[in-house]
Amino acid sequence: MTAPHADTPGPRRGGWLTGEWTLGAAHPDRDTVVLPAVAPPPPPRPFAPSPDRFSPHPDRSPAHPGRAAAGRAGRGSRSVPAPVPPARPQTALSWTAGTAGKRVVPRYRIEGYRGSDRLADQVLGALYLSDMYRSDVRDPARVSAVLGAMLLAELSLAGHLILSPDGMLHPIGGGAPGDTATAGVLAVIAAEARPRPVVEWLTYLALDERASQLVWLRLVARGEARVTHRHGRAPGFTLATAAPVGWARHLLAQAAARTTIPASAATLWHALALLQLDGKVLQLDTAVCTRLQATAPPGPVRLLMAVLDQWLTHHSTCH
Repeated sequence: MTAPHADTPGPRRGGWLTGEWTLGAAHPDRDTVVLPAVAPPPPPRPFAPSPDRFSPHPDRSPAHPGRAAAGRAGRGSRSVPAPVPPARPQTALSWTAGTAGKRVVPRYRIEGYRGSDRLADQVLGALYLSDMYRSDVRDPARVSAVLGAMLLAELSLAGHLILSPDGMLHPIGGGAPGDTATAGVLAVIAAEARPRPVVEWLTYLALDERASQLVWLRLVARGEARVTHRHGRAPGFTLATAAPVGWARHLLAQAAARTTIPASAATLWHALALLQLDGKVLQLDTAVCTRLQATAPPGPVRLLMAVLDQWLTHHSTCH
């Protein structure tokens, strides 16, 4: 690098790293420019995460009480920062913080299952795992039959129906179910003069998608679905929120972590298997799937699932 001309102005100064930077000045005995040594930048400030803020440097925020106190104290005086308020407790979500000195992403964990406790609602929500606006199973009669069986299973597990070994459904007197879907099905069964086989009731609930409409209307009453009006066609239904999509997966994962798997979880698992919604689709671990597969539903519901399997086999061969 040659020395600058005599008319060339002196060294320029300005800065971005240490406050100023210097191109250098020509040495009187040499034709080269001697660059002065630049002081190394200050070490980076260590990161200490705050327990109640997600900002890596909360004291740099204008609203931070420590900075406000320092601003009022003025230059040259020692100020005591205001105490930081304690962290607010988290109920629905739990935050697992990392170690000090590392910038980590908060990890959230769902505590407890808060979805619907109705089997038919969980099956219907699982149909929309891939797309909440389009069912993964495109056979409406098959879906309605499985949903109808889940309505019957809800009544059986609640003690409103008895399925005899010969396949007959017998209603039991007592309190009415707590929702309109199962109450409507129980009223139709109780209105019959004599008990009928469960296969006839599955056909009845699958015809014209009766069971599907009952379950959809129950979700509409919960605020999880809404009625859609289509020009020139009958009204349809669509999910209003994405919550029903994860009901089945969350319930099965929680049930597999218990010592004894509940009867409702075993029934739900085998019903989803009849719709070809396996553990891969539900994104469940292999150990969870193995334990659920080894658990059979209770006796009356097991007979109901066997009749449903035969009904679906006959339906698939006839269509």
